[in-house]
Amino acid sequence: MSEALPLGEWVDRGVKFIVDNDGGTLERLGSGIGTLTEGLELGLEAIPMPVITALLVFVGFWRVGWKFSLFCLACCYVIDATGFWPQTMVTLALIMAATVISLVLGLPLGIWAARSDRVAAVVRPTLDFMQTIPAFVYLIPAAMMFGLRLVLLAIMLDRITETFGAQGKRQSLRDKLGLAPKDNGP
Repeated sequence: MSEALPLGEWVDRGVKFIVDNDGGTLERLGSGIGTLTEGLELGLEAIPMPVITALLVFVGFWRVGWKFSLFCLACCYVIDATGFWPQTMVTLALIMAATVISLVLGLPLGIWAARSDRVAAVVRPTLDFMQTIPAFVYLIPAAMMFGLRLVLLAIMLDRITETFGAQGKRQSLRDKLGLAPKDNGP
């Protein structure tokens, strides 16, 4: 049986071309992001567990209430008692790195797209298309180009973006940034 549209073959060739001809750019990008993540990991691992627990309990009490702060305390105890505290700090470092990267890239790009119809004409359809594709579709080609650790960071970034972008009433980027024209009514 022949394929009418050999899309998989085209993607394989495209990924191979990028990996072979990028001149080390993807490797340097991956190394920079890996350095950020490792620095955050080392910083979090240097903070004693009781200090992080106290911080989480305090923020939970301040932002939500005493029941949530008690829940935070119980969760931290269970994580430590089961021996998963180091892995939790690694995960937290990945989430923090994903958040920093999304802010550093997303805010300027979003403001640019809000102010330029040409940029918005490229960014919006691209983001719409990317939202329809499950994150794991990116996994194999991205792992080949960037390495598995960076790909996991990107997947977390995608989930964070989807989570925060999908909450509440949908607003355009211009509304969120306060750049939309005011509706003066009839």
